[in-house]
Amino acid sequence: MGDFQGTTRHGGNGRVARESPIGDHSDSGSHSLGYNEPVTDLGRLLILVGALIVVIGVVLTLAGRSNLPLGRLPGDIVYRGKNTTFYFPLATSILISVVLSVVIYVVGRFRR
Repeated sequence: MGDFQGTTRHGGNGRVARESPIGDHSDSGSHSLGYNEPVTDLGRLLILVGALIVVIGVVLTLAGRSNLPLGRLPGDIVYRGKNTTFYFPLATSILISVVLSVVIYVVGRFRR
């Protein structure tokens, strides 16, 4: 009856029904084939990224209310012209980079 490699089963009506090589899909919900796993993983990733953005926003809001001199450190470049202002927080960027590097190093050491 052809080169179909799936299995066959006989129904009660005397006809032969072919099953796909993957399995019988007639019982929807009894087992998952994994088609929705990438969507689920993407959803979890978006929730994680959203939560991370909220945490960063809260930290930045609290840091802004405190009197930390972030953005006003010696080494931050500010040029005020007649109609323009150029601001480059060089020292603040370096300080934040060092702090984040230390935090990531410490977290990496504890994960082992």
